[in-house]
Amino acid sequence: MPERLGFFTYLGGTGDPARVLAETTELFVAAEELGFDSVWVAQHHFGHIVGRLPSPLPFLASVAARTRRIRLGTAVVILPTEHPVRLAEDAAVVDLLSGGRLELGLGSGTDPAVFTALGYDPDQRRELMRDGLRTLLASLRGEPLPTGDVVYPTASGLDRRVWQGVFLPERAREAAAAGTHVLLPRALPGDSRLAERQQADASIAFREAWAWPWPGRVALSRPVYPSADLPTARCELAEELTFQVAQANRISARAGGAGTLTEQDFLDSGVFHIGSVEDVVTGLRADPAVPLADELICQVGHIGPGHERTLRMLELVATQVAPALGWRPGGRPS
Repeated sequence: MPERLGFFTYLGGTGDPARVLAETTELFVAAEELGFDSVWVAQHHFGHIVGRLPSPLPFLASVAARTRRIRLGTAVVILPTEHPVRLAEDAAVVDLLSGGRLELGLGSGTDPAVFTALGYDPDQRRELMRDGLRTLLASLRGEPLPTGDVVYPTASGLDRRVWQGVFLPERAREAAAAGTHVLLPRALPGDSRLAERQQADASIAFREAWAWPWPGRVALSRPVYPSADLPTARCELAEELTFQVAQANRISARAGGAGTLTEQDFLDSGVFHIGSVEDVVTGLRADPAVPLADELICQVGHIGPGHERTLRMLELVATQVAPALGWRPGGRPS
């Protein structure tokens, strides 16, 4: 079992945004009380149902005021659509407010419409990511800008807590070369076993390429939902599963596939680890990428099972699922 346990949630769905923000804050407070090591949120623009948090850093600053220990992560901020110097400034402020608890996860983005709406060329995504990362890291390290200015305030050590979302081994090597940790996302429906193997290979490639004087880290995200048993879990996740299957079929159809995935197909793919505690533990034990990660980030879906059931899921993960895999609070695996 990885030494750290994280919790990731989308601020998705169609509920009142103020209520979603408040309930997510309560989930993060509960996660700290249950011993989780980290909590993570993603950036999504324009109120899309899969996530409605365009500004993760102000939200995490608010969470920092309600917590004392738990680490606060972004998974991810879309760096090509951000000014890297301004992002460095905002990240430094949040890191200082939280007492050095920020984990700054970055990604290159996937939705061309977002780039266009924000005035960026989606075809330049890779170049924007590469150049933005270079400027961001230099800014966080206190290196002068071309104008001679230096980013203020300085958050000591934040440059060593920058992550990149990757999937394939070659991207993991690039992250290692840049001195950033890696976030491995959940697999998509299809050949999830191949995806898990690729992510295991990415972990190995990252560690082989890492040459910096501080430890390089791998965080692995997996959707989990323990409940009384599989039928109960399916019932409680009915809206989420319907949404996930429809989304998977849309992606498949756009790629020229059949787009005929059923709910049972989706569950059989192994993308979601749901069912009893034993079911979830068995699924995670069979995942070849899990033992190669430093941190397992358990996530719920875009819509999820609702606030109260998510609270119960957090308790089951912290008190039964993760301990069965060898995790102990405080980064001390058994």
